[in-house]
Amino acid sequence: MPFKKFRPKFSVYQVCVTILEARHLPQNANALVIVKVGNRKRRTIVRESTDNPVYNEYFVFDFTCSLETLLSTEITIAVYLRNFLRRRKFYGNISFEVATVWEQPDHQYYHKWVVLTDPRDLTTDPKGYIKCNITVSAKGERVKVHPETEGEDDIEGNLLLPVGGERMLFRQRARYIFVVYRADGLPDMSSLCRKSDFENVNPYVQISFAGMKGSTSEAWQTYSPKFHEGVVFKEMFPVLCRRVRISIKHRIDSCRTCVLAVHILDMTKISNSGEHGKNYQVARCQEYKIS
Repeated sequence: MPFKKFRPKFSVYQVCVTILEARHLPQNANALVIVKVGNRKRRTIVRESTDNPVYNEYFVFDFTCSLETLLSTEITIAVYLRNFLRRRKFYGNISFEVATVWEQPDHQYYHKWVVLTDPRDLTTDPKGYIKCNITVSAKGERVKVHPETEGEDDIEGNLLLPVGGERMLFRQRARYIFVVYRADGLPDMSSLCRKSDFENVNPYVQISFAGMKGSTSEAWQTYSPKFHEGVVFKEMFPVLCRRVRISIKHRIDSCRTCVLAVHILDMTKISNSGEHGKNYQVARCQEYKIS
């Protein structure tokens, strides 16, 4: 019986983002907002000489893909300031996956404030806030319409937070440490790919989390590598990206790599909802089957 390659079911989805306004930007700033979903970008107009600009701009991003691919797509909302030479300078942003929106009631955030930070320096205070609506739906699906309510100008009470983090009054800085011990039973790829590329497997583990990537060192010529290394990410807590992509890769040469296997770790599987929201527990040794 011939081998049939599995093809995921594709559908048409829409990610809709409305940028309403921003607060607490630098005084007399000339600010614009750039929204990036996957590799597609949209931007607002520049509001000049104000620290509380109002935009009310609506962007639609269409995707034809599998649901798994859609949920792994990253959304980034960034503020840039334009100087007197009309050049744009990065000011602050926030990034999270479509999965974060998908988990919300009706797959949407409505009139929520995102906290702007500088990903290069999380020790600084919040750099401002953006009020937005974000909706994820199948194309043509009816989207719930919300009535106007009072209290939406209460920034701290209407922060964009993941499911389970609503009881936290603010986001705080945290370190997320992933310790990689070893790998066993790596697949023999020589029968599926060029044999010369896989005669000696040089594996390493790459972890993708919250828009960042980190890797272990490379092991050489082994199908049972031992690493005992930690990969550390600095991010806000509660984190808006709950999915961690763990990839085992093979170093073919100095310029080429190949993915041997991938596992998606759901952070909610190692967390519990306590009195103060989500608390991530430390697992001393957890094995994951990667395929």
